Amino acid sequence: MQDTFDPTVVQGDSLRWQMAVQNSSGTTYDMVGATLTLQVRKSYYPSSLLYQAQIGVTEGSILYLPDGVTGGIAVDPTNGICNICIGSHYTNKFSTYSGVFYDLQSLKPNNNGTDTLLRGKITILPTVTEI
Repeated sequence: MQDTFDPTVVQGDSLRWQMAVQNSSGTTYDMVGATLTLQVRKSYYPSSLLYQAQIGVTEGSILYLPDGVTGGIAVDPTNGICNICIGSHYTNKFSTYSGVFYDLQSLKPNNNGTDTLLRGKITILPTVTEI
């Protein structure tokens, strides 16, 4: 189920992507009842948390675009669509000298366990324009 995506963002810009979540069989991943958590850290090893977003998925959740400043997660569980945004407020604080690491996990109650839906490294480019 786990996939890898290694995006690049300019420091201080919003990082957004949309993904279709599928099971290993290629069918839509059932997100209803799950809690999706995205965490960004300096390394894969225990280190300080740089960003976190979390959403509890309910039947009939409405897909929207998360705020570009603070970011977040939004889902359309019927179609298995997930919108992710790491807001500019947070990417502005990411170091351009090394990338940061993230994963998106789904925790389902009632012994369905945890699934890592996506993971990777975010490359941070320095900005040129001063605002």
